Amino acid sequence: MAGGIAGPAPSVSSGRGRVPAGRWVLAGLAAMLAAGSGCRGPDEAADRADLRRVVQWIGRDAVRIESRVTSLARAAAQVHAEADRILPRVETNQYRMAPNGCYYKAVDDSGPALWVSGADPIDDAVRRTAWVTEGLDADLRSAVAALPEVSQAYYNHRRSIIRIFPPFDVLSQYEAKMRIPTFRFYYLADAEHNRERRTVWVDEPYVDPAGRGWTVSCIAPVYTGDVLEGVVGIDLTVGAIVERYLQPSDRAWALVDRRGVIVAATEAAVRALDMPPMADHHYVTTVKSDRYRSEDYSMLRSPNPNVRRLAATLFREGGNRARLQTAGGRRTVLAEAVPALGWTAILVTGGE
Repeated sequence: MAGGIAGPAPSVSSGRGRVPAGRWVLAGLAAMLAAGSGCRGPDEAADRADLRRVVQWIGRDAVRIESRVTSLARAAAQVHAEADRILPRVETNQYRMAPNGCYYKAVDDSGPALWVSGADPIDDAVRRTAWVTEGLDADLRSAVAALPEVSQAYYNHRRSIIRIFPPFDVLSQYEAKMRIPTFRFYYLADAEHNRERRTVWVDEPYVDPAGRGWTVSCIAPVYTGDVLEGVVGIDLTVGAIVERYLQPSDRAWALVDRRGVIVAATEAAVRALDMPPMADHHYVTTVKSDRYRSEDYSMLRSPNPNVRRLAATLFREGGNRARLQTAGGRRTVLAEAVPALGWTAILVTGGE
């Protein structure tokens, strides 16, 4: 990717009060025509415009992230091709075995961390591969620096080798003997799931083994010939998604995946949709396998029949506008597709 978005976030405030009075009628007519039926006022037209700005912003960032991940995959393939040139420059004495059988970079030089789980025997070939991946360090650092919305960039090798930036205490965070290829953020890029060898999204939030909490990822395979060497990736935390895109935070914004499960939402949306609080994951133990959002956050399976009816209108019938009966009265819900991620962005409007 050529780089992230610089400067302040685009305004997503409604803009009401700034539109000249003579344009209110035109805005209202435009909204009515777009919706196809019913009376739509200028307030709803402004709300729809706000929602579309959020969707467009997410889409622009998604394109930039995909581009950067594609570049990382090319760089990783080049690192493998140039192993003999890279190895003489690696200070291999910075790497050592840990008491739990893992192999890691023991020197904190503010560069990417390196960890090998020991799921495969840590022989000369594994150590050589771990050292060679140091050739990707500059690319991992520049990816994070270029993209203010992302939390980390990494390369997961098929021998359960992880090189990741920013660095952290890998020995306490990761589970020894963990098999990286069994995780969805790896296997969704493999030959079975991704024959076209494309850059793809893990768009269903999962608990990040690296300690970042609920996360979504953009990943790409790294091949040498027909051998899948590993998978590169860039992560966004759900918390960062809310802070970056769902603003102002006092409005009822939500992002919902293709299963009707909430990915991210403001507190106002959680209340309006009668969902449990969306607290981040607290790490009591290390992560040993994939862990996803529970069905407690599914709008289609909500205990609230009004929310189920809303979800059916938006996700099964393909509607982009619906009404929701809440304790505070009937509210309007607007929806827009987020094509890059297969999500739907919604905005619940009106008073609580």
